[in-house]
Amino acid sequence: MLLFTGYHLPVLLPRDDEPARQLPGVDVWIGGRMIVNWYAANRGWLFEDLKRHAVRVADAAIEAEDPLVTHAVADMARFPVIDEPQFRRALADSAESPVVIASDEPVEDADVWVCVRTSEGVKSPDLSRTVVQIHDLFTEPHDYQATSPRGIAYRQAGALCFTHASQPDRICRLPTDRIMCRPIGALEAFTPRTADDRQDVFTVGWSGRPVKYQGRELKRVALFVEAVKLLGPPVRVLMIGDGLEEYAMIHGALVEVHSPSRRYPGQHWEDYAPALYRQMDSFCSTSESPAVPLGCYEALASGVPVFSTPREWPHTFAGTYWSEDARMMAKQLSYLRDGVPFAGEMGPKMDPGSPESIAGSVSEFTLESWCRENTALAVGLDGDG
Repeated sequence: MLLFTGYHLPVLLPRDDEPARQLPGVDVWIGGRMIVNWYAANRGWLFEDLKRHAVRVADAAIEAEDPLVTHAVADMARFPVIDEPQFRRALADSAESPVVIASDEPVEDADVWVCVRTSEGVKSPDLSRTVVQIHDLFTEPHDYQATSPRGIAYRQAGALCFTHASQPDRICRLPTDRIMCRPIGALEAFTPRTADDRQDVFTVGWSGRPVKYQGRELKRVALFVEAVKLLGPPVRVLMIGDGLEEYAMIHGALVEVHSPSRRYPGQHWEDYAPALYRQMDSFCSTSESPAVPLGCYEALASGVPVFSTPREWPHTFAGTYWSEDARMMAKQLSYLRDGVPFAGEMGPKMDPGSPESIAGSVSEFTLESWCRENTALAVGLDGDG
């Protein structure tokens, strides 16, 4: 099994007569297994979670003696991946799951790499054996110029992982045929809410943290606050994220701010977030980006209706509604809560469906399967695979 040093460098205990492979600060006995290194500088929260779960998923596959890459090939068949029969056959023939290690900097002695932050792809010892993940929607075209770190990583990567269906369409030329395109999805720990999860007061949720760029607040928390004010009582507001303390007072609302770094030190997202999401009657997303944030998938996986500013949704999901502005968002929330018109206007009662039907619409997208598919994509880049 895998033993963790922090969660950055796992150790696979040796079997008889197996050689040791030396990695910085730790011996990893792997026999004939391949080493896949997921890396990104530690800037907190999401990318650290992705690295940790990549290791956890591989650990589970090794303990079960159940080849991770074979399952990943089956998962990948459902998503827009450019088909390479030889590439897929090499993965399917893999007899053992690879050893996955996660680090802040690339580990030189790994066989293949998965770069979580696009701009850090240039750090890879061999970009031709590296999967470079792309999480943004290219809001600044110069970020992907040929001489920029992102541009170099994008053009020289052995494989690319897009997290949104519209990303490839925004690029005039794809540099490789080895491409995976699918949303990250929620952890399997996010499950549909039940009657026991319901609160006494209608609960509206928001997740994230403020991000300022060129004088703009990209997550537009103020739009959400304005919608809650327009909605009026009775309403309970549940906000999850760091840097949200200034929004703890909203007139007419019961506000709870759950800061991961302050309220849950030493705990992981899956230890507390799923229970918080299941308390929500609705979830609001207000980011300026047209990309679909992870919080939307987490809410839907919890069976919670989502009210979002316009996005380029890659799929049609149950329980999702567009909100052009704060007033429309408040009106939709009012319909859901009260089943009556808002501010004298006529409108239908919201009927997003049952929590099970909402969660079922995103069930094929899980963070665990996304990790498996990225690791399998990397395994296929090894020259000996």
